[in-house]
Amino acid sequence: LYYLGKNYLEDPGFDTSNTYLIRMGKKDLALGEQEDRATYLSQLEDRVMHFPGVENMAISYLSIPYSPYLNANGYLHNNDSVWFMMKLNKVTPGFFDLYRMKLERGRSFDANDMITGTSMILTPDRNGNMGIFGSGPVPARKIETVKLSNGVQWNVVGVYAKTKQTFYDPYTSTAYEALKPSDIDFAHMDISIRVSREHSDGFVDRFMATMREPLFIGQYFLITVIPSREIEKKTIDEFVTDNLNSVFAVTAFLMLNIFLALLGTFWSRTQSRLSEMGSRLAMAASQRKV
Repeated sequence: LYYLGKNYLEDPGFDTSNTYLIRMGKKDLALGEQEDRATYLSQLEDRVMHFPGVENMAISYLSIPYSPYLNANGYLHNNDSVWFMMKLNKVTPGFFDLYRMKLERGRSFDANDMITGTSMILTPDRNGNMGIFGSGPVPARKIETVKLSNGVQWNVVGVYAKTKQTFYDPYTSTAYEALKPSDIDFAHMDISIRVSREHSDGFVDRFMATMREPLFIGQYFLITVIPSREIEKKTIDEFVTDNLNSVFAVTAFLMLNIFLALLGTFWSRTQSRLSEMGSRLAMAASQRKV
């Protein structure tokens, strides 16, 4: 309980207030038809960002706060023999600003990083450990190049402050890769937006009423818009609440055992005292002495 309470009170490293997820579906391609994902991405960004109240937009894969799913990958540092397993998030450049993450060193992703596909951003765990780079104070760590076993050079362009998956989780070292436009599939990725506070009331209804036709892009179409707080509630109900119930059940079991042990001790002491009193009375001891 202390551990869960401590995690709950810590800064999760992100801010999901006034953020939403756009869910899109996908029709099958016609025979001979091909996707132009770079063009689709440009059209989506232009149309969504021009909607009143939208401040930021980002696309990510298994990376949003409170996501019930995780992605991980193994890395070899400069052809060493030791694999470093790290949580892997794939995002577009606007992801960090959208969720108000704090940059501690270097820079965020830019459009060029989406083209090269070899830029990486790291976040440390509770102890400042960044997986590939070991431990140490984050602001003092040098921005380096990571060479993987397949010869790919990953340029670590920035380090952000530590973050969690949910407020109950511990801080986890995470690697972020910039999504290439050719890898973006609207139907299988999270499209996140941040809305200004004054436009948040009734935003979902206005967006759905206005954007169904504009977001018919290629074979993609708008399904729904979900407030991030609903994702948060669902994840907490399905995963965190189960853990809390387990903790409470174990705690209740232990407390019951402690109570029964104390009760047994008092009962045994009482029985022993009653036996002693009976023996002394049988030996003609006065009630006053007993």
